[in-house]
Amino acid sequence: MTNGTKYADVLVGASLAAKKNSQILFIKQDSVPAAAKSITKEKATYAYDFIGSTSSISAEVENSLADEFYLAGGRKYTLKINNGKLNLENIKTYSNSLRIKPEKYSTSNRISLNGNQYLGTVNFSIESTKYIRPVNENIPFEDYLKGVIPNEMPASWSLEALKAQTVAARTYSITKTGTTVPDTTAFQVYGGYSWNSNTNKAVEQTKGKVLKYNGSLITATYSSSNGGYTEASNEVWSSSVPYLIAKKDSKDPQIGWTLTLSKQQLDTNSLDLNKPSSWWSSATETDAARLSGVKNWILKNKETGASSVKIASIEDLSFSGTTQGQRAKTASMKVKYFVKSSTGSYNLSKITTITVPTTQLRTMIGATGFKSTYVTVKKDNSKYTISGKGYGHGIGMSQYGAKARAEAGDSYSSILKFYYPGTTLTSY
Repeated sequence: MTNGTKYADVLVGASLAAKKNSQILFIKQDSVPAAAKSITKEKATYAYDFIGSTSSISAEVENSLADEFYLAGGRKYTLKINNGKLNLENIKTYSNSLRIKPEKYSTSNRISLNGNQYLGTVNFSIESTKYIRPVNENIPFEDYLKGVIPNEMPASWSLEALKAQTVAARTYSITKTGTTVPDTTAFQVYGGYSWNSNTNKAVEQTKGKVLKYNGSLITATYSSSNGGYTEASNEVWSSSVPYLIAKKDSKDPQIGWTLTLSKQQLDTNSLDLNKPSSWWSSATETDAARLSGVKNWILKNKETGASSVKIASIEDLSFSGTTQGQRAKTASMKVKYFVKSSTGSYNLSKITTITVPTTQLRTMIGATGFKSTYVTVKKDNSKYTISGKGYGHGIGMSQYGAKARAEAGDSYSSILKFYYPGTTLTSY
């Protein structure tokens, strides 16, 4: 690149371009003409030779060309951390962040990350020195919802159920616009450009619609299935919310599930304390993973000075009390465990009883297996079988209940009125 009005620079630049078998682009001191921009875009140029001093090409133009350049469409690029900095395919090194944005926001301009496609800008930054975190930025709010709904509710479900889900999701997330939120069930599952025509229709037909209570946006929580009874908010949270109450839900399909835990976790009959801990075998690998939260609880509350514990057996497991939503209120688990001594061996046997809210035990064991707190337990000689109904906390809307109500002919507004009584469907 050289200033097209500087004859000496053009002459030198032309010779260098010929030697490098490269093009020479004429620009101005303070701007890049559209024709030159078009070529840099077409060729996805990221490196330039500038001919002439700042009196020929300003530092502002040089910096803008160096900092912002086009990536070739349809090509794969690799982003890595090298020496604490982001490196884009050996094209350019950045300190700790890189922002990639479409030339124009549209559904035809997309970036694919690990197989998932996204619209709008993606900002990459180094996190904890070893991870790269991508954040999808500047997405129109209704387009964000189009990436949420098919990932929160099957797109094949009835339109009225999808519309109820859309209003709940919009109400839940509207106050978070402009902030960084996770794209998982920790907030809402967002799949980028994973749009579906059915869920798009639900978003478009409810555009701007939210739920309010006394003029304020509500906390529109929802779960997969409530097992036939919605839960009161104060049974899970610290406060009571007037529109999140416990009541019977005759339309929820009451999906059942079971979870088994072996009584004996270690073969203590043949236990050789002199052998390395890797020799000890758990009852099952699944149980070992499920009880990791129990071990963490023991380390935090009973063995604060210990580095590790191993669960030998579950001596007892029971549930007591009933919440307003018919769920088990309190869980009690009696476990025998071994503590790792200062010499590195597990040679101290102890027994403790863990008494916590059932919601906490569910988290400790894992919410994907321990699907809800609407549970009972049976015991036999070798195991405990936890039987439950529903999936999730049960507060607010049941997604499967909404599906059943839509199939029975209920409108999305009627569905929302049932699960969030006393609220008003309005525009934000």
